[in-house]
Amino acid sequence: MDMTIGNTLQKGNSVKIGGSQYTVQKIEKKRHKESSANCYQCVSKDMSFFVKHYNGIMDEDNRWSHEIDIQGALGDNNPHILNLIDADRKGDQSYLVFPWLNGSSLDKLNRNISLGIANYWNLLPSVLDGLTYVHSKEIVHRDIKPANIFLHAEGDLEEAIGNRTCTPVITDFELAIRIQDLEEEEDEDSTSGTPVYMVPEQVLAPKTIDQRTDIYSLGISSYEMLTGIRPFRSYSIENVLSRILFWEAINMRMLVPTIPKEISEIAHKMMEKGPKDRYQSAEELKKIVCEQIEVI
Repeated sequence: MDMTIGNTLQKGNSVKIGGSQYTVQKIEKKRHKESSANCYQCVSKDMSFFVKHYNGIMDEDNRWSHEIDIQGALGDNNPHILNLIDADRKGDQSYLVFPWLNGSSLDKLNRNISLGIANYWNLLPSVLDGLTYVHSKEIVHRDIKPANIFLHAEGDLEEAIGNRTCTPVITDFELAIRIQDLEEEEDEDSTSGTPVYMVPEQVLAPKTIDQRTDIYSLGISSYEMLTGIRPFRSYSIENVLSRILFWEAINMRMLVPTIPKEISEIAHKMMEKGPKDRYQSAEELKKIVCEQIEVI
């Protein structure tokens, strides 16, 4: 059954996007609390794809256009970036098509599989490869977190992690922005992001962020992946933002004594409140992370 404008895709329905016909195989949960985009696993010519479907609200139309623009700037030259394959608009319905990834995002993985210190640390250089590429395009992701880092495996994920054959992929560039466009962004949009992973300058002066913002958020993500705890979690957004500004994260080794001292020091430096006190680039950080792989 073909989808008509205004209908919601259901399992078994199909929709023509660009020059391809996609059939819904699986319905995923909404991925954004602030977005009405619905996500679907679809198949076309025996290949699986991830389709993001916007429902025609003006703000969602802007998000659709923005993500196409960012993806166009990124291109498809890095294996650690989820690349846009196709996009289309039919009336007030808009679609983005991405490759389907087999595996799990880090947040879900942390709940279901014990990744371990060594396995996580060995994944970081690939994540940093992806960030280095993004930053080389003068783009800041602004929403780096475990939910937006996906481990792709051709077969069994747990086995691939053990064999170190899975591929980390940075996903969801809906909130990404070119640094040159920060000044022109509306004030309410410039604080975009997930509060517990936000950097202090994103709270205080969001138009001053740069690539070091993503390094900080990756530091928070690393802290969470290695300890199981978000360092500035709280019961309200206001409290979270206050803790980001004024609290220091508890030393990771007090929570998990088996974390090597060198690893803890790197993660805490990534989370420094002052941008000048963090690592200055993903490329620099990757070299330091690789030097410590032998320590684990």
